[in-house]
Amino acid sequence: MEAVLSLLLDTMDTSSDAKAFVGGPLASLTLSQIDLIFSTLKAALQSFQRYIDDQTIRYRLHPNTIGSNIHKIPTELLSHILRLSVPLEHWSVRRLQGLAQVSKRWKYVVTSTPEI
Repeated sequence: MEAVLSLLLDTMDTSSDAKAFVGGPLASLTLSQIDLIFSTLKAALQSFQRYIDDQTIRYRLHPNTIGSNIHKIPTELLSHILRLSVPLEHWSVRRLQGLAQVSKRWKYVVTSTPEI
């Protein structure tokens, strides 16, 4: 696959016109070889599209678990981080409600941590 992509990239020269492209490395390939190259690229693009679709579905089902490992932090550590993130004199009911709306876990941490 890498060889196919390398060959195609070698043939692409944005500074030249179509005549230079026709005389490039693809000129020595047979029609069946070119067809194989494009079939391989099509399969790779379809595979990549499936991956993107799977990731999109995964994100929609579990939006708080994609791109972040904060859900892996132990509850005690998350509680400590929340306590240290804002000085005590700046805590308000509105701020606590905002933190509690992040996720069910954060709501649990906010409501079960006496210091908050």
